[in-house]
Amino acid sequence: MGAAKSKSNSRKQSQNFSNLSAEQMGKAKLQFRRASQGADVLMQAQFNAFVEPFLTEAMRDSVFNKMSQPHNKVVESVFVQFADKIMGDTSELAGCLLSVHGTVDRFITDICGSLFLCENKKNATDVDQLVAYLRRSAPKANSEEALYQWLHASPFLVQLTERVYTRLLLAHESCLAPTFVGGQSSILSSAEVLLLNFNVPREYRHKWELLFSSTQHGASFSKMCSLVNCQGPSLLCIESEDGRVFGGYANAGFIMGPGYTGDTGCFLFQGGPAMDIFSATGFNGNYAYLNHNQHSLPNGIGIGGHDTYWSVFIREKDNVGLSGANVSTFEKCHLAGKNQFEPKKIEIWRTGNKPEVRKYDENGVEIPQKSVIDQDPGAKALLELTGRQLHSEAFREPHPEDD
Repeated sequence: MGAAKSKSNSRKQSQNFSNLSAEQMGKAKLQFRRASQGADVLMQAQFNAFVEPFLTEAMRDSVFNKMSQPHNKVVESVFVQFADKIMGDTSELAGCLLSVHGTVDRFITDICGSLFLCENKKNATDVDQLVAYLRRSAPKANSEEALYQWLHASPFLVQLTERVYTRLLLAHESCLAPTFVGGQSSILSSAEVLLLNFNVPREYRHKWELLFSSTQHGASFSKMCSLVNCQGPSLLCIESEDGRVFGGYANAGFIMGPGYTGDTGCFLFQGGPAMDIFSATGFNGNYAYLNHNQHSLPNGIGIGGHDTYWSVFIREKDNVGLSGANVSTFEKCHLAGKNQFEPKKIEIWRTGNKPEVRKYDENGVEIPQKSVIDQDPGAKALLELTGRQLHSEAFREPHPEDD
């Protein structure tokens, strides 16, 4: 959906359905039979009952009216043809969406409302927050060309649209929110989670694992360091005493030391009514930073900045937050709205799986990792005394240093 496709005219003329794969066509036909309860015709009452769990009432009416013209009923071929158009390129998708929803703004409200039903998140505040975010970049003109240009420039919007329509037409279930490990966020709304997760690299979107929470682990900076150091790509999320929500993504994680980690894959964010993402400018490499107990270097955790001027930074000595306006590392923003703030809550989430920790010698050659038995021969003896069999013993090559 939304991807540019090259199709020859001869192919379009020889096939009624040029966008659906054979597998997708089969799924669309099966979905029609589910909705119609095996009948050849789908009536509005059946349709409404079938889609009620995942489409808003307004979107139910819009979609059925489009598919049922002019006889106020839907047959299988029309249902599959509608799915084929929705799965078309961005230009075809734009025309289809306008014919269903009527206006760009109605499209926004229909998709956002239905999206959170698909995600099993029924919260009007989340819907309002996502609607407000999309409206800021939406075209004013209700034209196919304007909607096409917007879809083409907004892969996040295409993802939201695809989530709703593939659930409706193909019975495709693929939640956009990650699986949370260690509890739910007490800082981020569902709308904020969706926007943040989309901006995380695809391979890290499936799971967020809580590394540190000030409500669970307290305000100890040393505790935070021990839990987040070298743990992989991480989201720093802060709620200030003023009620503002903001933070940043460290795409290489936080690594204790005097240097910065990460690259232009890092970003900043703010939540609330003005929810937004601020990308790296590439102007400098002052990305993720973590350090403590140093005399001549900043002690704390932060993203974007240096010395005492940061996009976001939590000082070790007093847990005071620093937030400067328009730091050159990222697009212009002032996350906390003032230069110093009091953190109310702090959460740090690892995105994706924990990375393998590799060590290198002074020549840059990777040092093979020893097993626990290599590191401590006494452990081997203890295991044998307790009667535990060493299953891998016969297959293990000795560590080079043991030769």
